[in-house]
Amino acid sequence: MPPDLRRLGAIAFMSEDREALATWLAEPGWPKGSMDITTLDGYLTAFVVWPIALPPGAWLPTIWNGSGWRVPATIHSSVVYQKFITLIVGYLQEMDRGLSAASPIYKPTLCVDTRVAGHAARPEVGWAMGFQKALALGATGVAWRSPAVMQAVRSIARFLSAPRRTATSLLDPGAVLTQAVLVLASERTSRGPLGALPARRKGN
Repeated sequence: MPPDLRRLGAIAFMSEDREALATWLAEPGWPKGSMDITTLDGYLTAFVVWPIALPPGAWLPTIWNGSGWRVPATIHSSVVYQKFITLIVGYLQEMDRGLSAASPIYKPTLCVDTRVAGHAARPEVGWAMGFQKALALGATGVAWRSPAVMQAVRSIARFLSAPRRTATSLLDPGAVLTQAVLVLASERTSRGPLGALPARRKGN
């Protein structure tokens, strides 16, 4: 069954966990079109900074390129499945902790090249693809977003216009994505799968 994220509680997520997840996703046996760690990073980031309110059964299958709730053989056993879900939710929570800090922190994971339409593409393109996949599932509230937010979304989308192995920007792609995400986070109205934003204390 799809997991109930409310029952998982707070999950510690270290750099070692990200590396383990990256290695796991790169192993053979995943369905064709499954996400690598860079695409997954963009995908999960979108859920944390954009109001995409979907149950886990609706957004988790996209990670392994599935449709409907059907868990792939790679994570079919209950123990392995629980480990995978814990890593994914821990990843989301760690992003949220950084973006919820008094001085928000965010750094995209850009460590894996990907392929777009059969061609090798740079990591930032894979990241942008993941981000776009999430928005396609629930890009609600576009009409009332601020010009700054819409510009941030456009700056991310520009990476998709030059997917082959060529420079997509004179600027550092990581810096461009970081700035865009921080702008989006500054106006977010929820934390997607993690629920409502915590109430601010008076005086903050």
